Formats: sequence, structure tokens, C-alpha cells
Amino acid sequence: MNTKNITWIVVILIVVVLGLYWYMPSSSTYQSGAPAENNTPTDNEPATINSTEVSIVDYKFEPSPLTIKAGTKVTWTNNDTVPHTVTSDAGTVLNSPRLAPGEKFSYTFSAAGSYDYHCTVHPMMKGGVVVQ
Repeated sequence: MNTKNITWIVVILIVVVLGLYWYMPSSSTYQSGAPAENNTPTDNEPATINSTEVSIVDYKFEPSPLTIKAGTKVTWTNNDTVPHTVTSDAGTVLNSPRLAPGEKFSYTFSAAGSYDYHCTVHPMMKGGVVVQ
């Protein structure tokens, strides 16, 4: 084999490995937040009643902006065909792993404020949550 053929084989292998990494699913559901914000009820507390969902579809977060009350659990579901993230524009409140199609990420907002976020894989995808 000559050098040109070896170079092309190496390039193809790199593309294949990166492609597998990019689309490799991880665990199916992610929960973000400190243990105090865990949404699993104990014997002494009721289940979280306030919850809502955001769909990731067609390279958009829907609905966005989303207005909720403090204490609401928001679950993002990747209903798209490619991986996405839910990542805070400022700070680290929202920091999901890469969500493969069908995967979910949840976070309970305990403090009032505006939370802008984006997808790190597709930075043009923007979303927001307003907590009252």
C-alpha cells in the first residue's frame, strides 16, 4: 500500500469512530440537581405535582419560552432524530449530557428567575424558562 491509501484509510476510520461516538446513546433518563431537588417522593413527602414537559423536535425546544412556578419539574424529551443537549447559557443550572433520540432530562426549578439555555451540539437552538 502506498502512503495515499493509508492516509485515506486513517481518515475513514477517524470519521467512523467520531460518528459512533456522536450517536452513541447513553443511559435513557437523566436527573439533574442536588439531592435536595430529587423528585423521588419519600414516606414523608408527597410526589411532585407540578411538572411539565418540553419537546426537542425539528431542532427546536417547544414550548419556549416556558413560564412556570417555582418548584416545577421540567422534563425535556428528545423527539428529534439526532442528539441534543440542554445547557445553561450562563452558569451550570442546566447541564444535560448528550441526549440521544428518545432520551429525557429533568430538572426541578426551585428559584424564581429567567433561565436561558441552548444545545451545545447545535448552538443555534435556544430556549428559555421563566420561573415565577
